[in-house]
Amino acid sequence: MTISKAYSLLEMEGLLERRRGVGLFVVALRQDKVGQTRIDLLEEVLTKAVVTAIQLEIPEDEARDMLAQLYEKLQFQMRRSSMNDAGPIVEMNKISKWFGSTKALDG
Repeated sequence: MTISKAYSLLEMEGLLERRRGVGLFVVALRQDKVGQTRIDLLEEVLTKAVVTAIQLEIPEDEARDMLAQLYEKLQFQMRRSSMNDAGPIVEMNKISKWFGSTKALDG
């Protein structure tokens, strides 16, 4: 994908605004859109996790328990490491690596 195409996609999603003769600008999101964007991102990641759980034949209740345990564990770790400037970033990088391993499921 070219940079131009990426910019066009971001523009179509309403994240960038093209001003003729001036350039591209990031659009300020309304507060209700910010919340929806965050929900959309989470849904995408959770969908991959659910597909993986189904493919591995992990029962739904077991997957829910695992999610709850991970949420509690990581929330605690992120709070604890928030005293370090890079702490939460490191934790998010670990999480990204975990969910990145489901790339083959994207089809």
